[in-house]
Amino acid sequence: MRSIYMQRSLDLSDEVTFFYEERSRHTGNRKILTIPRPDVRTGMVTTIWPVGAAVIRLPAFAAADVCARLAARAGFVIDTSGYRGLYQVFPAVYSFAVGVSGLLLLGMAIGRVVGAERALIATSMVWLASPVAYYLTIEPLMGHSLSLGLACGLVAVSLQLPRTRAVRHFVLLGFICGLLAITRYQDAAYFLLPIALAWRYGFREYVAIAAGAAPMIAIQLVVNLVWYGSPWTTGYTTVVVPDWLAADVWRHLFNPLQGVFTTHPIQLLGMLGLAWVYPVHKRLVVVLCVIFLMQLYAVAALVPAAPGMSFGTRTITSLTPAFVLGWGRLSARFPQLQPVGLALVCANIVLMTLYCLRVVVDPSAI
Repeated sequence: MRSIYMQRSLDLSDEVTFFYEERSRHTGNRKILTIPRPDVRTGMVTTIWPVGAAVIRLPAFAAADVCARLAARAGFVIDTSGYRGLYQVFPAVYSFAVGVSGLLLLGMAIGRVVGAERALIATSMVWLASPVAYYLTIEPLMGHSLSLGLACGLVAVSLQLPRTRAVRHFVLLGFICGLLAITRYQDAAYFLLPIALAWRYGFREYVAIAAGAAPMIAIQLVVNLVWYGSPWTTGYTTVVVPDWLAADVWRHLFNPLQGVFTTHPIQLLGMLGLAWVYPVHKRLVVVLCVIFLMQLYAVAALVPAAPGMSFGTRTITSLTPAFVLGWGRLSARFPQLQPVGLALVCANIVLMTLYCLRVVVDPSAI
C-alpha cells in the first residue's frame, strides 16, 4: 500500500529494508528475516503475495495518510512515514469491517432459510469458535480477513440470485471472484460458484462473469509483468515446489495441534450440516464441497509440514461460508446442539488466549 500510494511505484525495496531493520519490542526479532533479491529480469524487489489485499485496503491507507498529515499540521507529533500508527490502525479496522460485513451479509441471506435469529446466532458461533475470530481481531492485516469477507459476500449474493436481472448479478459475482483471486490465489476456486449457477441461465451470464472479473485479474497481470517481466509468473514459482502426489490431507484435517477438524470441531459440524442444506441448494452445496476439497488438497501439497503456520488452520478461512451454512442448518434441525456450539466458542477463546500468550505455540516453530 505504501509503495503504491506514497511512491507511485510497485518497487518494495524501501518497505523490505525498513521491516528488515525494524525489530519487535517484545521479542527483539526482525519483522522480516531477509531482504529478497531483486528479480533477475526486472530488477524489482517483489513479494510472493498477490496485490489484491493492498488494492482493497488503499482507501483506508489514504484516509490514514490524510488524518496523519492534518494532525501533523495542527502541531501534533505523529508518524507520517506510512509504516506505523494510523497507517496500520486504519487498514486493520477496515479489514475487520470487511470480514464482519461479509459474515453479516451471509447471516442475513441464510436467515431466509433458518430464520433471522438462528442465522445470527449460527454465524456468530462459527465466527467465534473458529480461526476467524483470530484473523479478524489479532491479525486483521493478513489477507484472511479480506478473503473470508469476500467469500461470505459472494455466497450471500448467490443465495439471493434472482431470476430477473441475472446479468447484473453475475457481473457482481465475477467482480467478487476476481478480487478473491488476486487476494489469495487459491481462492480463484470460487469462480466455480458463478460458473455453476450460470448453467441454468445462458451464454450472457458467462460473459457477465468474465466482464466483472476482468478488471481485477488485469491488475494482477500488470503487477506480474512489472515485477517478473511476464504476466503469467508469480513469486510462488521460486519459493514453493508442490508435491502433488504426496499431499498429506489427513494431517491437515486431523493434526492434533492445527488440524482443520481437531482444533476447531465446529468446522467439521459445519461440513456435516451441509447435508441438510443440500435438498434446498443442491448446486451451491456441491460447489462448496468441491472448493473445500480443492483448497485442502492444494494446501496439503504446498505446505506438507505445518497445516497453518499460525493460529488454527488459517489456509482455509475463506471456506467459512460453507461452515456457516452447514452449522446454521444443523443447529436449526437439532436445537440441542446450541450448547455444544457455545462450549466450542468458549474453548476457542481460551485456546486463542493461550496462543497469544505463547503457552500454545505454532507447530511450525517447534
